[in-house]
Amino acid sequence: MNSLSPKRLLKDSLIASNTISPKKIAAVVQGQEYTYQQLNDQAIVLAEALSERGVKSGDRVVIYMENTWSCIVSIYAVQFAGGVFVIVNQQTKADKLEYILNDCTAALLLTDNHLVNVFLPVLPKIDTLLSVIFSGTSPNKAIEGIASIEPFESIVSNRPQNKPLPPLIATDLAALIYASGSTGTPKGVMQTHQSM
Repeated sequence: MNSLSPKRLLKDSLIASNTISPKKIAAVVQGQEYTYQQLNDQAIVLAEALSERGVKSGDRVVIYMENTWSCIVSIYAVQFAGGVFVIVNQQTKADKLEYILNDCTAALLLTDNHLVNVFLPVLPKIDTLLSVIFSGTSPNKAIEGIASIEPFESIVSNRPQNKPLPPLIATDLAALIYASGSTGTPKGVMQTHQSM
């Protein structure tokens, strides 16, 4: 891809930045610097993992995380996998999380380990979930041994396998952004790559 070509997809800017300046700092999170190459590589590895776990083009992937490096990687990974990312504020309570997961027919949940007390009781009520990937250095005892729940860090520590990922066009759905639901149930606003 020509780095000067128009950016039609959200992921195009990352691809261009990684091509032009892979060692340039893309983000600083809690004092830790991360490069465009790290972001690109981890996003592709996670995208490959999402695809291996059954995420297909247009599938909704809920990102229920704090504003961390894992969250940034997750947003791009969902795009590379052809999915639609649904950001859910980490302060969201179980009832609204359950509603959103069901309403958007989430295929996968990317979350933080410390939110286990909120998301774990919700999981049996979501029929569409294929898998849960959690970020956090020490797994919570409550989620150990559940086969469909895996640690984020062990996935992104792998190298990209350069498997083919689904093609996208600018009018494909990129994100569902849910309003807070303060006057009722949360409503999802659809955003294409072009509109974002």
